[in-house]
This record gives sequence, C-alpha cells and structure tokens, in this order.
Amino acid sequence: TTNCVKQADILFIVDASGSIGDENFEKVRNFLADFSRQYQVGNNLTHFSEIVFSSPPNINVVFGFNKYLTNTELSEALLRTPYPSGETYTAQALNLARTSAFTSANGARAGVPKIAVVLTDGKSTYPNDTSREAEDLKKSGAVVLAIGVSQRISPEELNTIATLPSYVFHVDDFAGLQSIINNVSKTVCTVVEQKAESSCVSLYRCLGRRDGDYPACSPECQEGYYYSCVN
Repeated sequence: TTNCVKQADILFIVDASGSIGDENFEKVRNFLADFSRQYQVGNNLTHFSEIVFSSPPNINVVFGFNKYLTNTELSEALLRTPYPSGETYTAQALNLARTSAFTSANGARAGVPKIAVVLTDGKSTYPNDTSREAEDLKKSGAVVLAIGVSQRISPEELNTIATLPSYVFHVDDFAGLQSIINNVSKTVCTVVEQKAESSCVSLYRCLGRRDGDYPACSPECQEGYYYSCVN
C-alpha cells in the first residue's frame, strides 16, 4: 500500500451509465475498495465521500466524508456502490461535487486538501457543460484526477476535467483498472503532500505591500508580499 497518512478529503465521482454493464461495474466497485485501502482512513487522517451519476435523478452523494472512518467499513460501503445505469451527466456530477460534496455539511474539513477522482467510460452527454463545471470545481480549490476506461473515451474531455495532463489515466477496459491503482494513489499522495507543504493554499493569499493581493499558488510569496490567512 501507498499508505498516505496525511489528512485529505478524497471524493470519488463515479460514472454509473448504462454502457458500463453490471459485470464491469463490479470491477469498478473492486477498484474503489482497493484504492481506498491504500490510505489510512480515520478521524484525523483520510476521509472519503462518493458521488454516483448517470442521468437525473440518479446523480447523488452516496455517503459523506464523516460516514465511514475505518478502512473496513469504507471498503465494504464502496463494494455496495449503487449502479443505476442511464446516460453520462458528468457536468451535473461535477456541480454536485462543488456545491454539495465538498461542503462542511457533507463533512469536508476546512484547510484539508480536497481531491476529486472522476472515473468515466465515455463522453459526457453535454461536453460544454462538463468543461465549464470542471473549471468551477478546480477554481473552488479541489484538485481533480480523471480516469478514463474504454477505447471510446475522449482524451480531450479527460484533459479538460483534470487539473493537469499528468492527472489523467487511461485504461482500455475495466480489468485494467487494477493495474493503475498504484499510480493513481501515488499521484494523489503527491498532491496531498504538496498541498500540505503549501499549508493549504486555498485558504491563503499573498497579501501585497505594493499593489494589492494575488492568489497564492505556491508556498513562497514573492518579495514584498507576506502570507496571511484569508478565508
């Protein structure tokens, strides 16, 4: 296991559209459970939440960040992930991530790195909306990874969803998910460590003594600026 022991709030955003099929969705459940076992889940450690989406009304937060605080309970819950089938309303799922999942009401913790892992098998039903919602989610302070499964995936869309091109993972079929568990969890760990070192940049801005403030993108402020907590 990677065993990331830092604090993080990790949100799975899981495509449950009809094209996946029951047998493959079982592989998705196993991937989610195995992935979660790479982390130490616990009160002051890593928390997980899950969104499952297909077509409205089947776009829901299945459980919040506070619900399962042991590895065993969490992986059991992930193995029970519902499979509603339907279309691929990715935009609405990303919107729900920002407006509902990553909120204190859903157990998200202030100052803890927010990471979304999007898993999908195809193009979203409304690609323009998807790219706009992905942008808003990233602006809200979440780091987004995208996992595409199948050969008919749109690489362009995965790139619009993810924070960086290196946060995009692609496998040809659902059996291939097992082969990327290590890479994806290592990437998440790196993100968490960078975020932790930059003391949760989303809560901070470099305040200027010269010409106003600018959002901090790194732990170091430019000369003439200093760090201050701006919520």
